[in-house]
Amino acid sequence: MAIKNKRLKFLRGSTYTLDVSDPALATNPLKFTADSGATEYTSGITLTGTQGQSGASIEFVVPSDAPNNLNYYGDSGDLKMGNHVLIPGDITVPPSPQDPYVLETTVENPNPFGTTAYDVFGLSVAMTSTHIIAGAPQEDETGTDGASSGKAYIYDGDGSNLLYTLDNENTYGTPYIDNFGRDVGLSTSYAIVGADNDEISSQYRPGVAYIYNLSDGSKRATLSNPLATDGNNLSRDQYFGYAVDINESYAIVGAWNQTRNNQSGSGGAYVFDTNGSLQYTFNNPAASTTTRFGWDVSMSDNYAAVTQRGSSASQGNVYIYDVQ
Repeated sequence: MAIKNKRLKFLRGSTYTLDVSDPALATNPLKFTADSGATEYTSGITLTGTQGQSGASIEFVVPSDAPNNLNYYGDSGDLKMGNHVLIPGDITVPPSPQDPYVLETTVENPNPFGTTAYDVFGLSVAMTSTHIIAGAPQEDETGTDGASSGKAYIYDGDGSNLLYTLDNENTYGTPYIDNFGRDVGLSTSYAIVGADNDEISSQYRPGVAYIYNLSDGSKRATLSNPLATDGNNLSRDQYFGYAVDINESYAIVGAWNQTRNNQSGSGGAYVFDTNGSLQYTFNNPAASTTTRFGWDVSMSDNYAAVTQRGSSASQGNVYIYDVQ
């Protein structure tokens, strides 16, 4: 089946040969434009034969000064009969023919407050075929308690359009140094954002994570630290939300500095459903000899992975769990 109105991507310095022998092109020949159809774009384009007749073709040698955006269309002048042609990269520096993987989009810090300094935009990032999410865990907010509150930003699949700005939900206390956006994850329908420093007091930061709907950017669930008020953890930073990931059914959150089962700093990880209900708790399998379990986490459709970070005294491990 032919694909109508396909979006195209050409590279400067490359040559493309287009078959224009389809009889329909006899009365509505293929053309290119750089100004919405006001004039035809012809640089580097050579027609062989007559469009709509057997053997007809167009050779397009994309010039080094070709614009980033063209449209192809029919001679009727109706751009709806064509589509967009993207020519990525810097016009003055054409990509090498030996390196076809060219820069398509540069996503810059939206910086809704103050300056970009110390926002650490892009410290965390995740993407699917339809969305990209980037964290800026030290983005400030207004007020004396707003330093390093954090934000996260959701874009469309190629990063060209900012869809949603996710603000720190500030579950505990003030937004001060909550690190919202420390880690992020995406599935087809959901986004997850960790705020590993969300604090109850300046000495106690249990952390939290949140699930959002990609359909409208709304918060779907708050993933609370199960040990947020646990007596063995009241004087430590647990870093719940330092590592997060999500699939269509479950979300996983790591808390690498938790004390669990009287093992100081052994760490833990938790699996929630996408409505925010706790489903599984993973303890450090080697808690007596290792720490930092939950340093990083990941999920596929059927499995979860939790790392125990290595050190000079420990080789490190990755543990795989069945969460079907």
